[in-house]
Amino acid sequence: MIPLSKLKKMSDKYPQKAAIIEGNKVLTYNDLYTMTGNGVSNIVSKYNIQKLKRIVFISENRYEMLVLMSIFSTLKVTFLGLGLYREYPKKIECIKSIDAEGIVYTKRYADEVKLINKGLNLLTICVDKEFTDLVRKPDETQQEFDASGISRPFESISFTSGTSGIPKVVYRDKSFDGRRFPYLIDRFGFTELDLFLVTVPFYHVSAMGWGRLFLNIGATIVLGDINNPVSMAADLVKYKITTTLIVPNILEKMTKAFEERVVEGSISLNFIIVGGKHFPADLKRRSINVFGSIVHEYYGSTETGVNVIAEPHDLIAIADSSGKEMDGSRVKILDDRNIPLPRGIKGHVAISSYQNMKGYLNAESNKVEIEDTDYIVTPDYGWMDDNGYLFLTSRSTPDINIYKLENEIVRINGIEDSYIFTGDDDRLYCVVTINHELNSNLTKVKNILESNGFNDFKIINTVIPYSMSGKVNLEKLKGMVIRVSNR
Repeated sequence: MIPLSKLKKMSDKYPQKAAIIEGNKVLTYNDLYTMTGNGVSNIVSKYNIQKLKRIVFISENRYEMLVLMSIFSTLKVTFLGLGLYREYPKKIECIKSIDAEGIVYTKRYADEVKLINKGLNLLTICVDKEFTDLVRKPDETQQEFDASGISRPFESISFTSGTSGIPKVVYRDKSFDGRRFPYLIDRFGFTELDLFLVTVPFYHVSAMGWGRLFLNIGATIVLGDINNPVSMAADLVKYKITTTLIVPNILEKMTKAFEERVVEGSISLNFIIVGGKHFPADLKRRSINVFGSIVHEYYGSTETGVNVIAEPHDLIAIADSSGKEMDGSRVKILDDRNIPLPRGIKGHVAISSYQNMKGYLNAESNKVEIEDTDYIVTPDYGWMDDNGYLFLTSRSTPDINIYKLENEIVRINGIEDSYIFTGDDDRLYCVVTINHELNSNLTKVKNILESNGFNDFKIINTVIPYSMSGKVNLEKLKGMVIRVSNR
C-alpha cells in the first residue's frame, strides 16, 4: 500500500489525523507509521525476507490488512488478494500461477487455508492470532532494519475477476502511480480533507489503487461493510464521506436506500466514480437525482487501468456513452484483422496507455502494434462518435448491442436488474430480476427482444449473482439458468 518512507512524511505532517477508520477503530497516521515500522522489523527478524517475494491474502476488508500492505510494500514483497468467492481449487491454481511463498488469512478462512496448503507448504500468517505480535514494539536487543537495503525490481501482480473461468495473472514491471495520481488529484480536486469510503473488496485492484491515492495525500480511508449496501449508504451520512468508488450493482442498492428513505440525512459527497461493469443509463439518472451532479463513470480494466471517464453532464446528456479518453490513454476501434475502423463503426475496443500491463504470467495477451504504438485488444466491443465519446455495446458478443437491450429492459417499471448473454447452444438468454407484476413485465421484455429482431431467446426471472467486486458470476448464472430451465 504505502511504504514506510512515505508514511514517515505523512506522520510528520498529520500525526493525529485519522488515516483509517473501521467501525469504532481509528488509526492515525502516526499509528499507521508506528505499526508499519514495528511490523517491518519483526517480520525481518522472524522470517527469511530474501525468500519471500510473493504473498497472497484471503481476508475481509480489515484495517490490519492495510497495515500489512504497507509492511510488505516497504519490504518490496508483492502482496495480493484472492477472490473470496472462488472455490479453494481455483485459489490453489492462482497461488501456483505466481509461485507464491506465503498466505495471510483471517480466522474465517482458516479451514479453507488448511485445504489450500496441503502439499504447498506455504508460510502462513493468521491475522487474528499473529497481527498484534507482528506490530508490537520490537525487543530492544533486536537490530533496526534498514529497508532501503532491499534491492528488488518493481513488480505489480493482480488477478483478473475470473468470473467466467480461471483468473489471468496481470503483470507490470513499472508503476504508473507517479503519473496517474497527480492527474486525478488535479482534475477532481482531491485533498487531505477527503474521506474515501471503500465499497469493494481489497482483492479488487481498484480498491488498492484508489486507497493508495488517498493515503498518499493524507486523506482518510473508511472501511464499509461491503456485504451490506444499506449500511454503506448509512456510512455516507455517518462519516460525512466525500469520495467513493462504487460498482453499479452496489450503487443501485445504495441509491434505492435513499430513494425509499431507508437511509436519511445530509450527504457530503463531492465525487463518486462508477465502473467495473456496464452502468445502466437509468441508474445514471437515478443516482444523480439522489447524490447530485457528482457521479462519474470510468471504463478500463485490470489489464489497462482507467482509460475513459464520463463527467456528470455526460451521464445525462449522452447516457449510453462511457465518456472520453483520459490523459495518457488512446482508444481505437478495430476490425477482425486489427485494422482501425472509422468513427461510428462498431468493432473491437483496443487501448494504448502508460497504465497497460506488460503481459499475463499464465496466458498470451492480445496485443497489436498500430502506428508504432502498442495496443491491448480488449474483449469489449463498441464504437466512437465524432466527438470522441466511447459507446460500448457488449463483451465478447460482436453482433448484438447487449448494453442497449439491457438499458431498455431495466427502464421497465418493476424490473430491478437485467443481464443478457449467448448460451453454449447459441440461444440468447435474458435474465431479469422482477420485483412485481411478473407476467406483464415478462411480456414487455419479450416485446423489446422481438422488436430488436430476436426470435430464439429465453427469458429467466431470477436474482443475478454478482461477485463482491461487482462482476456477474457467469459460471454460477449459467448453472442457475440450467436448473430453472429444467424445472
